[in-house]
Amino acid sequence: MRHTLENINTTRYNEVRLITAGGAMFAAFPHWYATLFSGFYLPLFLILLALIVRAVGFEFRSKMKEQWWRRTADQFIFWGSVLPAFLWGVALTNIAIGLPIGEDMNFTGTLPALLNPYALLGGLASLIMFTLHGAIFLSLRTTDELKNRVGKTAKMMWIPAGVILLSFALLGYRHTVLFEELGIIPGTLPMIAIVSFIAVIVFMNISR
Repeated sequence: MRHTLENINTTRYNEVRLITAGGAMFAAFPHWYATLFSGFYLPLFLILLALIVRAVGFEFRSKMKEQWWRRTADQFIFWGSVLPAFLWGVALTNIAIGLPIGEDMNFTGTLPALLNPYALLGGLASLIMFTLHGAIFLSLRTTDELKNRVGKTAKMMWIPAGVILLSFALLGYRHTVLFEELGIIPGTLPMIAIVSFIAVIVFMNISR
């Protein structure tokens, strides 16, 4: 019961943080806020809806003991967690690529254009990094069988996560101008990614 209440409170905190971030963005950068929400209205709506569905799953999972009920709640929790992690990556990747904006500061592109291959790769990179982070975090906070399960999951995922993140970083040199504008030396970010993931596997082995 205690863990359920912690999950519910964490979910509510995430929703409050999202609303606060939107309000702060409106106050500090009103034009950016208007452009962002006009271009990403549907993705942001889906993110908020997914967070609500996730909270409903945590809230009502223990209300009934039937297995079908709990499986349904588990699906709510799963998809309510997967969708925001993926869509945030897609949205941020599109911002890095650059968005078509008219003279009136409104988004002039289309939804299919936002779902370009590089943006989808960014969403996948975001999703797998969140998943790896969650598995490592749970391995530090749990014990016994659950600790072993999430530890095996983390060790299984770190190589695919490294490959996807490295591919995303390398393709960023072609699809974005961030590296040129920020003066980042070619190869720096991939090397940081490689060193980071070597550190991940080393620390995971140490923590056994």
